[in-house]
Amino acid sequence: MSYANGLTYLEVLDLRNNSLKGMIPPALFTKPLLWRLDLSQNQLNGQLKEFQNASSSLLRVMHLSENELQGPIPVSIFKIRGLNVLGLSSNQFNGTINFEMIKDTNELTTLDLSGNNFSFEVSGVNSTLFSHIGKLGLGSCNLKEIPGFLTNLMNLFYLDLSNNKIKGEIPKWIWKLGNENLVYLNLSNNMLSGFDKPIPNLSPGNLVVLDLHSNLLQGPFLMPSPSIIHLDYSHNQFSSSLPSRIFENLTYASFVSLSSNHFNGEIPFSMCESWNLFVLDLSKNHFNGSIPECLGNSNSFLKVLNLRNNELHGILPKRFAENCTLRTLDVNQNHLEGPLPRSLANCGDLEVLDVGNNFLNGSFPFWLETLPLLRVLILRSNFFGGSIIYSPSKTSFPLLQIIDLASNKFRGNLSSEWFKSWKGMMKQEKKSQSSQVLRYSYLVLTPFYYKDSVTLVNKGFNMELEKILTIFTSIDLSNNLFEGEIPEKIGDLDLLYVLNLSNNHLTGQIPSSFGKLKELGSLDLSENRLSGTIPQQLTTLTFLSVLKLSQNLLVGEIPQGNQFGTFTSAAFEGNIGLCGPPLTKTCSHALPPMEPNADRGNGTWGIDWNYYWIGFGCGGGMGLNIGFVAGTVAINIFVMGRGRGGRRRFYTYIHQ
Repeated sequence: MSYANGLTYLEVLDLRNNSLKGMIPPALFTKPLLWRLDLSQNQLNGQLKEFQNASSSLLRVMHLSENELQGPIPVSIFKIRGLNVLGLSSNQFNGTINFEMIKDTNELTTLDLSGNNFSFEVSGVNSTLFSHIGKLGLGSCNLKEIPGFLTNLMNLFYLDLSNNKIKGEIPKWIWKLGNENLVYLNLSNNMLSGFDKPIPNLSPGNLVVLDLHSNLLQGPFLMPSPSIIHLDYSHNQFSSSLPSRIFENLTYASFVSLSSNHFNGEIPFSMCESWNLFVLDLSKNHFNGSIPECLGNSNSFLKVLNLRNNELHGILPKRFAENCTLRTLDVNQNHLEGPLPRSLANCGDLEVLDVGNNFLNGSFPFWLETLPLLRVLILRSNFFGGSIIYSPSKTSFPLLQIIDLASNKFRGNLSSEWFKSWKGMMKQEKKSQSSQVLRYSYLVLTPFYYKDSVTLVNKGFNMELEKILTIFTSIDLSNNLFEGEIPEKIGDLDLLYVLNLSNNHLTGQIPSSFGKLKELGSLDLSENRLSGTIPQQLTTLTFLSVLKLSQNLLVGEIPQGNQFGTFTSAAFEGNIGLCGPPLTKTCSHALPPMEPNADRGNGTWGIDWNYYWIGFGCGGGMGLNIGFVAGTVAINIFVMGRGRGGRRRFYTYIHQ
């Protein structure tokens, strides 16, 4: 920013949301006509230096938020007498802030210091210093108490004290701040334990945003103001049932999250009256009873419905309206039964469907393939069954990136054509490989959004993805009754990160096309009936950190190189025909002793193993010997070279 020494007549400089780097020149703050400076959302770094003649600066608005600025805030900034708006949030500033420092900026209406490493001196602060303050951001500022000087801020409408170390009860005077005109209150991510008695009545208030998530709050439900739009009580210890008429009091609410508490009882039917509701998250509680039928067809705006990890029973709503706008439906870990309602196909915007860990039944819902935006499909741990018959449509699940059908009763062969249409797992079909979070912004021109999450099983453990990245891909078909060979076409899914086909009845060889899965981090083919050798191509998968090929019929020498040198014997155990590191069984290419009169012409070998053998000849090309000793079956398979009479390979399979 070397040009800062010029630009004498500059009045407004707005360079926000670029990729600017380097330090901010002090001369920029004292341009003779500059009244608005916005350098937020860049990568500016270093320490702000003190500058001369601050009192003569005409700056009214200064936004430096969301950079990498360090060190203490220069006192010069607080000498700018006409400064109205000062945004310094989300940097790496440090040092001690004494509010007496800002006595000269008596026209300040907005002060945002959130997201830095300050320590504050809040005791004995003269509240007249903040007489004009309307918006105050002190989030992530190491506060240990709610500052008492706030009580005299008559113009306050926005207060952010999130991500601090504040303990104890929420004082009752906080609800009357700003002469009862407080619109935004964020006390999230503290250690608050309750409310001053008596429990406040928020009905007369004007709160639009109330965020109390991630505290230790207990007791009954705190009824919010009827003006509320964003309500977040998640990750606390509330333990009551919900008032039956609660949603009648939330006429304007767009976002309601009560997740991760101890709420119980039935979901109130009054929620059907919340016509403006976009996001409803009641997950991880103890709600019981059935899901109100109206959730499927009465609210034309509902985008996210998360009821996972409760004690709900009965069936899913039978009817989803033709104008259904749901994009996320999550009812995982309940006691729901019956089939999936076919009317879910009316929800053309659906991106996440998670009905895992219930008692649902029926065949595979191929009618969902008409949903063009579906990215996540989880049917795990239910009673779905039958064959997965491929639909001839070339657009089946075009954006699918996570599919989990594990622990059901699906059977039959896996069709190669089925995997052809999963373009969301193929590099050449994605224009951008940038990592984005699957989320929904529900209020335009605000920072509010809902992040989807999902629980997968990987490496034998439940893995909760708090953020679903659009580049994360996973296929889990384990613990079913699939049979036949593994389709080679899976090798075309070159964005695949997790593949689990374990505990089925799959046969044939491991496809060599798996060598094209360069992003693969976890491969589990254990507990099947796979035969043949391990493809050498698997050693080229340099991101592979989990490999399970155990309990199959694999034979031959285990390939070596790259990631294969990191796997233990557990990855290969239960394959009697495998040899070589990391197994203790060595690979021997020496031939066992032959009987002197063995006839090589017809391809059989008489081998003295000191027990009875039955031999079958295969025309001089291959031989098979089976022996029986005390209940043990030994099978020798060998290939003979024509004209040489020697064996090229020798494998042994023993079954007790």
